[in-house]
Amino acid sequence: MKAAIAVSLSFISMDGFISKAAAERISDTTAAKVRNHLDEKLTVNLIDERIDKVLDFLMADAANDFMRDAKSALTKLDAKTLKLQPLESISAGKLSFVAPVVNNFLRVKTNRIDKETLKALDFIGTTKQKGEFFVKLVKVIEKEDYKVHRVVDRNGNRGFFYHYKLQTNDSEVVDLSLDECFLIKATVARHQYNNYDGGKDTYFNRVTVVSHHGSKEGEV
Repeated sequence: MKAAIAVSLSFISMDGFISKAAAERISDTTAAKVRNHLDEKLTVNLIDERIDKVLDFLMADAANDFMRDAKSALTKLDAKTLKLQPLESISAGKLSFVAPVVNNFLRVKTNRIDKETLKALDFIGTTKQKGEFFVKLVKVIEKEDYKVHRVVDRNGNRGFFYHYKLQTNDSEVVDLSLDECFLIKATVARHQYNNYDGGKDTYFNRVTVVSHHGSKEGEV
């Protein structure tokens, strides 16, 4: 399995992660590229220190349903220690789990917040109520047919929304940019816990951008 992890790390680092939903052809997915690389017995870099970290990530408490399924597929119970251990070799069917596991690991590593900071974060606003919120756009996640806009408020509390409209007053429409601060009117649709780090997230809908306040990297 270490070889599959190493090749997945290489492909995702170069080309990003390509899922079945995002690929035009099944052969374009990251999982398919990893399988082809291993089938052709091409060179594999097993020195990458991240390989063992991915295995540790796999063995940790699962943060979502996919990671629970992956852990079940890619581990076995050791007869002597009665503890789960990663499989050393995996079948072609189970190989499809590896690239998504590596992608989950890289996403969590990139977005990880230390535990004390995470505990201090709170939800934004009151559920089912509309209000005005001053936020900064910190990330845009592009899917095939929609975008997720992730924002933080002045206290670092996290929120997200999908669609929005601009309140323009006959002025030119300006799209949102990363690290830009702006005032929104929105309804707090729900409060939830993040699947990746367990932190608090606020989902907004019926979002209107009232005013732009420029790019302020590192502050809100």
